[in-house]
Amino acid sequence: MTLPNRARDRYRIVIRGECGPLLAGALDELAIESGRGWTSVVASVRDQCELYGFLDRLQEFGLHLVSLNLLGADALRLRTGIGGCG
Repeated sequence: MTLPNRARDRYRIVIRGECGPLLAGALDELAIESGRGWTSVVASVRDQCELYGFLDRLQEFGLHLVSLNLLGADALRLRTGIGGCG
């Protein structure tokens, strides 16, 4: 259940492989960086249900999830590159 006026949670998800174009339309609020064999996604979700729905889509695409981290509310964009990028 989503509570009204609740701040959205932000997660950084790291996936093996460069799959940015595949994920471009997966969620409304998504920041994607790909390079050197990795893709880093910062996703803004309303609730756990939306997060698990996104993770299910990754599984449907056959993507290998490397890590999932909850970010602070001030994490508005990717702060570090993957594999020396960015």
